[in-house]
Amino acid sequence: MPYYITTPIITKVMEEELVYEMIIMVQKEVGDRFKASPNTKEYNSLSIFLQYYFDISKVTLVSRNSFVPKPNVDSIVVKFVKKDKLLEVNDIELFFKFVRDSFTQKRKNLRNNLKNYDLEKIEKALKVLNKDLTYRAEQLSIEDFIFVVNSL
Repeated sequence: MPYYITTPIITKVMEEELVYEMIIMVQKEVGDRFKASPNTKEYNSLSIFLQYYFDISKVTLVSRNSFVPKPNVDSIVVKFVKKDKLLEVNDIELFFKFVRDSFTQKRKNLRNNLKNYDLEKIEKALKVLNKDLTYRAEQLSIEDFIFVVNSL
């Protein structure tokens, strides 16, 4: 898949529900973001969006030395399998907007990134999770985000 349009293609496939399973080769750093876990530098809003719809796993790494001419990056083959049952979200548009807003400035905490939301309600929901507004978005799991958004 052309690396420069990887995300738009996958987003379109996800939104249109075009496939049940796909295996693609992408730039390694992009593939690492797709399957990233909380508390890692690769974890971002795209990780959450894709993992909401798909189970994502690494198939294999592909060295840059496997190509002629040799590119400047390594690649990874990633497998996406559509989830049979999605986690329950009351308002999917709000969920995706909230996640995107939470990661607006990656090094900022939730309080700073979510100023346009009801911070009291968010803090109350986070407290149930033993977390607070000083946490950064990358410290919350997809389940944490769903819980908070469903509490708004």
